[in-house]
Amino acid sequence: MKKAQGMPFALIFALIIGGVILFLAIFFSGKMLGTGTYQKEAELTRSLDILFNPMSSIRQEGVTISRYYSLPEKANISFKCDAEKDSQTISILLEKGKKPFAYAMQNKYIFSRSFDTKNLWIFGKPFEMPWRVDDMIFVVSRNYCFDSQNMPAGIKDELSALNSSFIKITTAAMISSKKCSGITVCFEKSGCDINVKYTLKEVRLRGKLAASFLDDSTMYALIFDPEEYDCNLKRLMKRLDFQADILLEKASILESRGCYEAGGMRQELLGMKTAIANKDYLNIQSYAANLKSKNIASCELY
Repeated sequence: MKKAQGMPFALIFALIIGGVILFLAIFFSGKMLGTGTYQKEAELTRSLDILFNPMSSIRQEGVTISRYYSLPEKANISFKCDAEKDSQTISILLEKGKKPFAYAMQNKYIFSRSFDTKNLWIFGKPFEMPWRVDDMIFVVSRNYCFDSQNMPAGIKDELSALNSSFIKITTAAMISSKKCSGITVCFEKSGCDINVKYTLKEVRLRGKLAASFLDDSTMYALIFDPEEYDCNLKRLMKRLDFQADILLEKASILESRGCYEAGGMRQELLGMKTAIANKDYLNIQSYAANLKSKNIASCELY
């Protein structure tokens, strides 16, 4: 009798232990699977960071470099700027419902809308005021249709030279008939998703003023990433201001050595710093142009 009474208890105990073992097996296998996904996200992040390096070390005036890149698998990727920490965070998610892998990058200025795809086009272009402040990186993951009417020749040539399947130079008729699918971009007129007032250095999104830009590089930034533009521009202005301080010291040394033109450049640099503090982009451009004309070989500041 005792043995017969003990059997149910032993069976229940075995079932409980078996259930616990099964639960732990499922739990740890899920953990391992999650770790594998997390590891793939980390590896993909590092790959992209390495891929961005050549784009952020162009160091040649006016040079634009680009390349097509296909991710190993479809990924949800977003970039978040932090002006206070002077950094950007790239977040990559391969499996929905999980926490994305986030990685902070320093000394890179990346402009990209969030995307969920495999195929990308990446290109870099220097930001110069008038010296090379740094390089700007643009990640394009969707189609853009640029209306060729009123489009500056230099912009048209540069975008055409990228030879990107995501960027199409087309006609107003193609855009109005919706034969060119994608985000539409017009110059000096309305009727597109993005309207560039090139002479005024302004970009409008669906008729509303988004922001002002300083040069072609910052114009591209507004087109390809209007959401993070202000934050990254603030970072670039901080870098420009820091570089102006260094050049002010150099100008003082040059002036003390008999290069009196450096005195005039000091005034331009001080004016530029004031314009940066006031976010006066038109005057920043003006001071940059004056510095470029005064930076003669006999008294080279940068």
